[in-house]
Amino acid sequence: MLLSPESFSSIRLRGDDVFTFNNDTFEIHLTRGDTLTLDFQFEGDVPVGQDQLYFTVKKSVNDKSFKMEKKATLYGEDLARISIRSEDTRDLPFGKYFWDLRIFYSDGEIVTPMDPAPFYVDEVVGNDR
Repeated sequence: MLLSPESFSSIRLRGDDVFTFNNDTFEIHLTRGDTLTLDFQFEGDVPVGQDQLYFTVKKSVNDKSFKMEKKATLYGEDLARISIRSEDTRDLPFGKYFWDLRIFYSDGEIVTPMDPAPFYVDEVVGNDR
């Protein structure tokens, strides 16, 4: 089950306009050290209950290890929230990475509902406080 950008009924972003999200390609630009909340609203076979959804970032799609992995919080009937904290990107070198979502259903089925998409950690001029 491969999803296109249209398969998510909505992807809401919470925070200031310090990041960009391309609804056609799922490309994310985030300034290093900033926070970001992604709310995914699913249609169809929605993860619920004991199902688990992970947001993963790797330098290359072929890398064995990830740079960041966040477990989604499932809420409502069709919503999942990913929260990226400042410390999640603070030590990542600037540049291009890739992200995707994987759903681990409680019945053992594993689904990656999208192709990997670019995730950019952008430069920052200001100092952390």
